Amino acid sequence: MHKLSSFFVLLFWGVLIANEPNLAILQSVISNDTQKFSQKMSHFICKPYGVVTLEKLYNTSAIDSLCRKSVESLYAQDPNIRYFSLRLLKPMQTYHVEFQEKSCVLYANGEKTLSELLLAEGLAFIKPAFGDDVFNAVFSKAQMAAKLSKKGLWRENILKECMVELYKE
Repeated sequence: MHKLSSFFVLLFWGVLIANEPNLAILQSVISNDTQKFSQKMSHFICKPYGVVTLEKLYNTSAIDSLCRKSVESLYAQDPNIRYFSLRLLKPMQTYHVEFQEKSCVLYANGEKTLSELLLAEGLAFIKPAFGDDVFNAVFSKAQMAAKLSKKGLWRENILKECMVELYKE
């Protein structure tokens, strides 16, 4: 009987340890697209999972492009959207982070991920051919809400302008 109870205690602890969240300390928010974290003695950069951010569109477009001018106009109309992640995330606070591909699933507000929050504000769009069944429905709902309320990049159809330029190359 003692061996059986020892086995269940070990099994219980194994389950608890296996389900422990991966926690990291936010060092700095570089932009809505990039955050710097530390975990134990290592540092890493985190980019939102499954989305293309407004900053990414801006940084990959040509300097004199219509895309870049549209994003600059959006920032001029609402300067706070440039600092959305900085207002949301607090440096030196611990966050639950999961690594997916070359990105991070960053739980920024309870069960809501940074990607979902960026989508809901119109500061990102879902990557083409994104096929993650776990996040696809949640991301689609957040993006549709931003689209319907014409938030962020949906305000003046910035996405269309930027995509046309990306496909010219």
